[in-house]
Amino acid sequence: MKLINASVALISSVFSCITVASTPIKFNDNYYEFIEVTAPYAGNNNTWHTAELEASQRVFKGVNGRLAIVDSQAENDFLYGLVSGQYTGFQGAWLGGKYPEGWITGNTSAFHYLGFGGSEPNNAGYVYMNIGESSWGIGSGQWADDSGVQGVPVDNVDPVIGYFVEYEGEFLPTPTKRAGLVSYVYQLDTLPTEFDFSIPESNGCGSSIYRVKSSDVDIANRKFAIVMQAFEYGNTLEFTDIDECDYNRAIVSDVKVVKYSTQ
Repeated sequence: MKLINASVALISSVFSCITVASTPIKFNDNYYEFIEVTAPYAGNNNTWHTAELEASQRVFKGVNGRLAIVDSQAENDFLYGLVSGQYTGFQGAWLGGKYPEGWITGNTSAFHYLGFGGSEPNNAGYVYMNIGESSWGIGSGQWADDSGVQGVPVDNVDPVIGYFVEYEGEFLPTPTKRAGLVSYVYQLDTLPTEFDFSIPESNGCGSSIYRVKSSDVDIANRKFAIVMQAFEYGNTLEFTDIDECDYNRAIVSDVKVVKYSTQ
């Protein structure tokens, strides 16, 4: 079990300009995101320690982040999936570890899973994931430890361009109002009090599929009729995403049609 200090840190200075590649996405009980750093090789923009500090000052649903810790192949595959196919050549993203010490961000712990590729680790350095193409025997999604001045990225040597952030703790729900055109509606006969629908907008559960759950069949049927009306007539459906996941489905409430077709 990974633990995190969720106390809020005060930002007392200006750090590097960053670009968020995606909103945090849930895997098991935690959320993750990749941060791409502007001018990653300039000054201290993207050293391991800068990345660690910036990650700790990011807040999602009331929880502070940290550089990601990877405990399994499934977790590693998920992280790489956040950026898969987006980068060419050999490009890296910092993780929260250093070889051979182990994971040193959050609560220090030994490596229980190792994802190194090629002849790595070979420098007793800070750990990063290859998020680009296979190079020097290090495949996409595999790890390396940095060389030279450790913790400092260098183009064509340790070309780290960003970092993975992990959020773990007691997350505060943040309901979100959403609206869109319904692309499909699906209900199983064996589950009469719930059904799924989809709109183009993605949710925090990792998909664009939303699930309506009701306390009884009559309520479910009324909500189903509202969603079907939006679907059949091309109307806009408005609803509240209550920030709860059922697998990759986001649970919603209070569906209503807010814009009628002029056809």
